[in-house]
Amino acid sequence: MIFPPIPKDIFEHPKLPEGYFLRKHVLYRLTQEEFFSRNP
Repeated sequence: MIFPPIPKDIFEHPKLPEGYFLRKHVLYRLTQEEFFSRNP
């Protein structure tokens, strides 16, 4: 199941230069149960 990211979990990587296309990062959270129940 995929959920949209929570706005507080979207951030800009502090070690990448301003305006760099890979600067934006998203933190996705999974419970332990979700992690172990996924299909490889």
